[in-house]
Amino acid sequence: MLLLLGLFVFYFFLFRGLGLWVDKGRHAIPLGTVLGVLSGAGFMAIVLYFYHFFAGSTVYLLGLFVLAAGVAWWRYGEIWWINTLSTFKETTFNERLLAVAGFLIITAYSALPSSVIDEGLYYAQAILWFENYGFLKGLANFDYYLGQGSSLHALESLVNMHYLGLRFNDLGGFFTAVWTSNLLLKSKAIGYGKVLVASLGLLSFITLLSASNADMLLYLIATTLFVSTHDQLGLKAIFLLVSLAALSKLSGLILVIWLALQPKVLPKVAASGLTILVLIKGMYLTGYALFPFLDWQISSVPWQLPQVAFEMQGKLKAIIVHEWPVLESFYESHSQYENIKKLLFGTGFTSIVCWLALVGLVLMVLKGFKDSNVKKWFLIIILYFFLWFLLSAQARLILPFLFLPYLALSTKISDSLTGR
Repeated sequence: MLLLLGLFVFYFFLFRGLGLWVDKGRHAIPLGTVLGVLSGAGFMAIVLYFYHFFAGSTVYLLGLFVLAAGVAWWRYGEIWWINTLSTFKETTFNERLLAVAGFLIITAYSALPSSVIDEGLYYAQAILWFENYGFLKGLANFDYYLGQGSSLHALESLVNMHYLGLRFNDLGGFFTAVWTSNLLLKSKAIGYGKVLVASLGLLSFITLLSASNADMLLYLIATTLFVSTHDQLGLKAIFLLVSLAALSKLSGLILVIWLALQPKVLPKVAASGLTILVLIKGMYLTGYALFPFLDWQISSVPWQLPQVAFEMQGKLKAIIVHEWPVLESFYESHSQYENIKKLLFGTGFTSIVCWLALVGLVLMVLKGFKDSNVKKWFLIIILYFFLWFLLSAQARLILPFLFLPYLALSTKISDSLTGR
């Protein structure tokens, strides 16, 4: 664990340092530390996106990022330290104690061996692939899951220290540890109700903390954006966070739609450009722009993944998601209506989160928010839940946005806890 703590210190130097080029150390919002770290990761993700079309991850590229971070600390480190110390003095002893405890607990959990099946199924293989090769045309024909080309795995391949004969694939744990400690340290400023709901949301990912899972990263990004206003965040930081989400997971495209809903023209241009990057990656790796959720094609290409691969994944979803019996013809024998009915009236974990999502939406409708930012989020959440129902109703896919309606409703909880 001590070795992992040392690595996390290096990660903070690297990602927060790159984030200093965005905020120049002046961010005073409650989740400013998280925003700075994720901004730095978003910048690296965009650079790696283009770099991996030509080569795999190398220590020389990592060296350039470290150099850029070092220069940023030299230029803006003093400002960051003054602002950080000033805001730290405003926190209470209990908040500081909880922040330290939260960071250490998440770090200790990250040090444990991963029990997530997908870690061995394709997370580790994807990271190893990026270490050596990067993007290749039609890569999904070699391995279906490599066609996702997640930026989280690309980042892991650069900073997991495989150059030293080690492999710490704990970047998700680092992001979560920073997010948790920042959330607890600024719990009064954020609101106790929001902190409580956000913490409960994090607990739903507890089994994924030691895995390189992009769903958990999407939760951290969505929550950070949700609890802060557009003016507090700034367009540069918003773009980098949304880029990190969309390039790490196709479901992160929902945040691109949220970005496009923001006022003025520039966010819409940024959202359009980011969408093009995601579509190009899908086409290049698989022949399908919206892989792995849809087999829609912009045009037919020689390297496209065979249709039978999508049919096989559909059959797997029928077993895993809807728990249909394993029969030779089960994929063709159940309609979407039957799938949704089984989902709504089942007894598994997926059915539970499905009802939590529906209840959250109903409560938001009954609340009738007047704030324009909350209304935009409401539209995004409805769209995401609808697509989740139709395309891939897996529990972990809905978790990143499951608790946002409850975050919107948590103001009353904060008021009751503070006695207002």
